[in-house]
Amino acid sequence: MAKYVAPTIDQILSKLKYMSPEELIRVRQAYELAERLHRGQKRSSGEDYITHPLAVADILTDLKAGVDTIIAGLLHDVVEDCDYTPEEIEEQFGTRVMKLVMGVTKLSKQTARELEPTDGHGKPLNGNGHGARRAPTRKEEWAENMRQLFMSSVEHPLILVIKLADRLHNMRTLYGHSSEAKRRRIAQETLEIFAPVANRLGMWQIKWELEDLSFRYLEPDTYQQIKHELAQRRETRERFVKEVEREIRREL
Repeated sequence: MAKYVAPTIDQILSKLKYMSPEELIRVRQAYELAERLHRGQKRSSGEDYITHPLAVADILTDLKAGVDTIIAGLLHDVVEDCDYTPEEIEEQFGTRVMKLVMGVTKLSKQTARELEPTDGHGKPLNGNGHGARRAPTRKEEWAENMRQLFMSSVEHPLILVIKLADRLHNMRTLYGHSSEAKRRRIAQETLEIFAPVANRLGMWQIKWELEDLSFRYLEPDTYQQIKHELAQRRETRERFVKEVEREIRREL
């Protein structure tokens, strides 16, 4: 699997042509703060942690997000991981950015507690102990409850957009987790919770990529087979197109 390479801040800024010079300065200031606060921290893949907020900001840039949303994307982990205070964020970047960052932080903590389906007695809903026929239905109910929690527990839809960008980058770099069980768990919750939320927000490109990445880890053999078949079909189509082009040139 090809390794994901995070963009640099200059690459992100070069894409923000729809922003004013003053807004670009604010984005760079947010990056410099995030880089300083996350300095020395590493991701599970071994990469510098700053690559994650940069990637989140880049995804938001591709969505043509506004300046406050991109700044919040750069800073979305500084309260939880760096002991930076909401008051400090508000003082430097305003109330709206602070509320977005705190909304993502609250959602992350909340879902970390809730994203493990149980039967009410602490036992996972894995089809054991309550009959194989009932467990899938209860798990589906749990998944729908989690989707409703996501949609209803945030003050602003942009919090969900940032969280989806965060999850998308985590899925793109899921190979960095050494535990196969953890990769599968993250892929499963992405497929059951995050992809449907993206769909409900009309973010179909992100939905499709989340589903594709989840499938890659949950059904790796089938995924590779389908990928191989699609590649063969593409080669067949390309050969056909080239043959048609040659025929047209001969007729001309």
